[in-house]
Amino acid sequence: MGDDLIPDMNSSGKTDSLRLITYQAPSIPVEFYTLLGQYLESKLKCHVYMMVESRSEGPLTDRPDPFTQNEADIGILSSSSLKDTLEKAKGHAVLLPVAPVYAHHGSNGRPVYFSDVIIHKDNREKYKEFRLLHGAKWAFSSVSSVSSYLRPLFELKRMGQNANFFTKVVESGSHNNSISMILNKTVDGAAVDSVALSMQKTMRADVKDNIFVLTSWGPIAVHPIVVNTRLPKDFREKLSQCLLDIQRDNEWNSRFHKFSLIKFVPVSETDYLEDEQMIKKISGMRLEGAVYY
Repeated sequence: MGDDLIPDMNSSGKTDSLRLITYQAPSIPVEFYTLLGQYLESKLKCHVYMMVESRSEGPLTDRPDPFTQNEADIGILSSSSLKDTLEKAKGHAVLLPVAPVYAHHGSNGRPVYFSDVIIHKDNREKYKEFRLLHGAKWAFSSVSSVSSYLRPLFELKRMGQNANFFTKVVESGSHNNSISMILNKTVDGAAVDSVALSMQKTMRADVKDNIFVLTSWGPIAVHPIVVNTRLPKDFREKLSQCLLDIQRDNEWNSRFHKFSLIKFVPVSETDYLEDEQMIKKISGMRLEGAVYY
């Protein structure tokens, strides 16, 4: 491992291969990242090898960092993992200064997403607003998820409520699992990544027909992309421009629209500071189920 894993460079200095790792699947479908890899291969004229890590929102904390070890070139992760990822990489990873814009009524062309609070459509009369979910059964994907765990805690604190707002709290393992638990009425409510929900509505008729969004919390800075600094600077710039150009390529743009992707826009680390501040404000809080008599 290490220097022997540096991406292949030909005699002209061109990168011949890229290793892309996503920490957003399965909530963001693998098919989306497959399409992204195909696009990069087409435009950058290099092979893209994809890795999927579904156990964490970012690099696993109990093992060596993939960027320090030079085992990945591009990483797509949760904003909650960005600061720790960059610190742990010790200069071997930086934020790629572009990020996606997804379709959402609240995005207004910004690189953001939302914590969508969902219920089954059959319960729309029972739960007309979030406060009526007091004492209900609730699902979240993981404790590191901004949209399903951290943002709901922040909203509960703003409402003057504590973490015992719900009777039962279930860690589902993914946004898709939370959606399924709403569909089969195992739980009454859940907060999910708005991007994941939008993609599931496109891919699954049962989600489109039976999931109702009660409210949307946010905005939240969209999933950041980090890149290995061992990649030449000019190639990293070319990679950024390649993503920015998606909206100008009608053929590829129409294919990405199926996944609610509109375009990529420039970003910087300051775009993620607000999420860091939110996380600090809920330090020590955690969701717990309470028993009501």
